[in-house]
Amino acid sequence: MLGSPGRTGRGVPAAVTLAGLLLAASAGLPWVRLLGTPIAAYEHAEGRVVLACGLVAAALGAVAVAGSPRLAALAAAPGLVAAGAIVYVMLTLASFQERIDRATEGAPEVGELAEELGPRLTVWAFLALAAAVAVTALALSAAARRARA
Repeated sequence: MLGSPGRTGRGVPAAVTLAGLLLAASAGLPWVRLLGTPIAAYEHAEGRVVLACGLVAAALGAVAVAGSPRLAALAAAPGLVAAGAIVYVMLTLASFQERIDRATEGAPEVGELAEELGPRLTVWAFLALAAAVAVTALALSAAARRARA
């Protein structure tokens, strides 16, 4: 059975595969809303990096399920790279918002408009970060499991 870690040892690699696919899918979702318009992550370099990392992690997990469970541990690297790219987007957006806030400090009308239309993270950015953390944690779990065996 696929989910029986005691018998086959394929449960964690299968979870790495699923988390990698979720990570890749998250790159197609809008992480940022600017001027009231959602912007899909893959439209920018960071989103394409996350897409590639998700596909690599899923492929490593699939190969691990098929016969070489040790390869699941290698998925930690693309998971960390994806997490870094997502955090970079979040920090860059926060910095951009701070600059807008400082620039509109003296003009309340402009400040309110900037507040409404300024850049905002969506819940999908946090889903992408959770998927990247899951890929990394599951891959490290696979590594620890192999070290014990």
